[in-house]
Amino acid sequence: MARTSGRPETIFDSIVNRLISELPGVATPSNCYHTIDPSDAAAPAPGELNFAVAPLAGDADEGYFEGGGLAQLFIRGGFVVRLVSPIALDSQGRSAEALGHRSRGLWRVARLVVKALANPEWSPTDAGGNEIVRDIICPRGYAFEQGDGFSAMELRFSLNFDWDVSNTTTEAGD
Repeated sequence: MARTSGRPETIFDSIVNRLISELPGVATPSNCYHTIDPSDAAAPAPGELNFAVAPLAGDADEGYFEGGGLAQLFIRGGFVVRLVSPIALDSQGRSAEALGHRSRGLWRVARLVVKALANPEWSPTDAGGNEIVRDIICPRGYAFEQGDGFSAMELRFSLNFDWDVSNTTTEAGD
């Protein structure tokens, strides 16, 4: 497998597909998806989690660009996986079930997500099987939110890649 530049849409497709394949029965095509604003993630159906995968801001590395131009458009960025849980078994002001439920608790599911995405033996790939990120995906932190009828955890990851801007056509199959 060669390492090459990649397109953000291909990288994020690979991330969503990885979650679906590594968390069978938990992450599915209907509850694991791309979004720009993860805080707008739809409320999941009763008993089901949502996995909203969103890009974080990215910075271009000026030194690489000055040396290689568009062929070396290195982006240092990240992404977030927002887990939204409808578990409402806790009494007011408590979160033991939302956090620790044996199959759907946020801590357990977060471990599964980190294990799937930050695995040094896996990397997002293109259709040809080429690795399309510069470095392994690394966990960067997490945050929680409690809302009316839901609990959410955002897992933040690094995502560094050389952005492939060589083909800018908009034809199908691009």
